[in-house]
Amino acid sequence: MPPTPTTLELRDSEQTRQYVLAGLWLSRTHAPAAATVPALFEWLLLLAGEGLPVPPIGFLADLGFLALGTREAPPPLPARDVPGVDPGLLRRYEDYCLGKLYGDLSFERGADAILRYEVADRGRGLAYLAQRLMFQTGFAGATLNPATIRSLARQPAEELLPAAWRTLAEQGLAAIAIEQYESLIEVVRGTGDLLTTADLFELERGTALAEFGQRLALRQVLQAADLLRAGIPRQKPRTASPRRQVATRLVTEDAYPVGGFSSISTKGSIESLLHSQLVYLERGARPDLFDVKFVRDELLYYSRDENQFLRRRTTLLVVLTPELVRARTKDATLPYQRIVLALGLVVALAGKLREWLSDETLQTHVVLLSENGSQPLSDEQALLELLLAEEIEHGAARVQSLPPGTLIRTIADHARRSLVRCVVLGMEALPLEYDGASPLGLSLGEPAPRLVEVNKPEFVPAEAGLDAWREVLHTLLVRLL
Repeated sequence: MPPTPTTLELRDSEQTRQYVLAGLWLSRTHAPAAATVPALFEWLLLLAGEGLPVPPIGFLADLGFLALGTREAPPPLPARDVPGVDPGLLRRYEDYCLGKLYGDLSFERGADAILRYEVADRGRGLAYLAQRLMFQTGFAGATLNPATIRSLARQPAEELLPAAWRTLAEQGLAAIAIEQYESLIEVVRGTGDLLTTADLFELERGTALAEFGQRLALRQVLQAADLLRAGIPRQKPRTASPRRQVATRLVTEDAYPVGGFSSISTKGSIESLLHSQLVYLERGARPDLFDVKFVRDELLYYSRDENQFLRRRTTLLVVLTPELVRARTKDATLPYQRIVLALGLVVALAGKLREWLSDETLQTHVVLLSENGSQPLSDEQALLELLLAEEIEHGAARVQSLPPGTLIRTIADHARRSLVRCVVLGMEALPLEYDGASPLGLSLGEPAPRLVEVNKPEFVPAEAGLDAWREVLHTLLVRLL
C-alpha cells in the first residue's frame, strides 16, 4: 500500500478515543502496564498539544521504550494473542519497523543523546526525535484532538487498559489504524538513515529543546555548510610553493616521542622506573636503601629515543564585521539568507581545513567585531558557539566578541606562536595589512561573494547562485594552504 499522502485528521472525540485505546495494546517491545501508560500520554500530548502529527500509538510507545528504556513493563503478548488484529500486520511491523530501529546507528546515537538530558527534558527530546523520524521517512501521521488525550490521561491506567482490550476484542482494529500501520511499514522499508546529521547535531548539542527559531537557524547553517562542502574535493590539492615555516613556541601537546624504550639510564620519571628497583624498598625506619639510591641517582629507568615529532601550529582567524547585519537578506537566487550562507561557509572552511591539515595543530578563532560597545551580531555569535561547541570544549576553537582596535594585537599574539591565516568577512570587506601577512577579504555585498587580497586581482566567481559560493570556498581554501 502506498504511503498516506496527507495527514489523517481525527477531530471527533469518540473516534480519537477509540484510536488511542486500540493503539495501547499494539506495542511490540513491551506489553502496556499501569506504570508506563502515563509516560505514553505525556509523549502524545507533547506532539498533539502543538498541533503536530503523531505516529501510530504503538509505534510511539516502542520508540519511547527503545530510546529511554523501562524495567516496569512486561514482555509483549504474542501477535496471535492480540484480539482484533491481523497477526501478519504485527509481524511485518516487527520485521520492518522495529528491526529498523534496532539496527539503525543514527537512532542509537539519538537515543544516547536523549539519555544524557535531564529526566524532565527527556520527553521533549523523544518528541523531537519522533518528529524528525517522521519527516525523514516521509510518514504523514495523524492529527489528534489534544482535549481527548488529556481526558484519557486523567483516568486511572488500571481502568484504561481493560477498556482498550475490550475495544480491540469487540470492534477490532479500525481501518484507519490499519492504513496508518501499512503506510508506516512501507515508508520505513524505503528509508536509509532514520535521522540526518543535522538531527543528531541538535540532539547531541541539546538544541533540540530550544525555541523553533533558533533550531531553524541552526539547521539552515548546517545544511548550508553541507551544500558548500559538496563541491570540494576530498583530497588536499597540491600547492605551487611549500607552506612557509615560522618559529613557534614549543607547546606540550605538539610534541610526541618517537619510538619505544631504547636504553636504560639513571634519569627518568617514576612511570619509567624498572620494576626490579622496587626490591630496594624496606620495611622499618626511613631512609631505606631505595631512598639512598634515589638521592644518589643510582635507580635505573627505561629511557626513550630522544627524537621528537613536532606538529606545526596554524591559527585560522575569521573576522566578522558589524556591517554583516545587512546580510540578513534572502536573495532570489540563493536557498538561504546571505548571513546563513556566510556562517555555513565559516563552518565548512574550518572543517575542511581541519581535515586537510590533519598533521598540524589547527585552532579556529572567530572574532566578531563590536560597534560602539555593543555587538550587533550577537545572534550569529550564539549560533557559532553552538556550531563549534565540541571544538571549543577541546580547546581547538574560540568565538569571541572584540572591539576593532584590538584586532591587530590579537593577530600579533597568534603570530608569536603559530602560523596565522586570516579571513575578513564584510559587506565590502577589504583585507587589513599587518606585519608579515595580509588577510583575505570576502565581500558579501552582492549575491555572489567576491574574494579580495592585497596585491592580487579580485576573484569574482564565474558561476551564479550557490555554485558561486562553492567556487569562492574552494578558491579560499587553496589560498589558505
